[in-house]
Amino acid sequence: MALWDKGQEVEHVTVCSGAPGAQNFRTLVNERRGVLEPIPEGTYRDVGGLEWAGGVGNYQAAWSSSLGPVVIQIYGERAIMLHLDANRSYAPGSAGCLCPVDLAGLKTVVAWWTEGRPEWVECDWGLGTINRPKVAAEPELHRVKLYAKPGKCVAYRDGVSQEALSARLDFHSGKLGLAINGSQLPLDQIVTVSIEVAYVAGKK
Repeated sequence: MALWDKGQEVEHVTVCSGAPGAQNFRTLVNERRGVLEPIPEGTYRDVGGLEWAGGVGNYQAAWSSSLGPVVIQIYGERAIMLHLDANRSYAPGSAGCLCPVDLAGLKTVVAWWTEGRPEWVECDWGLGTINRPKVAAEPELHRVKLYAKPGKCVAYRDGVSQEALSARLDFHSGKLGLAINGSQLPLDQIVTVSIEVAYVAGKK
């Protein structure tokens, strides 16, 4: 389960949903009630607030042996809530509720709700009913290595020898510059620069 803000994942915790022997994933339209299956894929907008068994911040009290100290309503029609998998040691899983698997995960979720109740909860089992946020792809990195040998300079780009490749590395007025084949490479495209020197040890 992840918290998203402005299209970016902020934090996530491990949760479970449904009973171990009923892990059948369905959409909200095709849900089957009363069979202990996981929460259906869909968007839930009637999200409740924190409901404490023994007062705000009291993790010692519990609604029951299975619900733990605090619950959050997610899907009222089926009484699907978010709560601790409090009896995980002898009866893991839930009747469809979203359950952080440990107290640390529950406290993280509580912090999300404390800072501001989420506008909605989306469950995405990969069944195609949820539009997933687009994640920007990592830029492709190219690596250039230069080897100076007596009488010549050998250059490798991405591990391939580039006979016609010429490169020049300059450091001037506190700024680093790199030109490849005579074309200056923009500074914002330079990720890292390393220089490797091989030498023959002198005789003592």
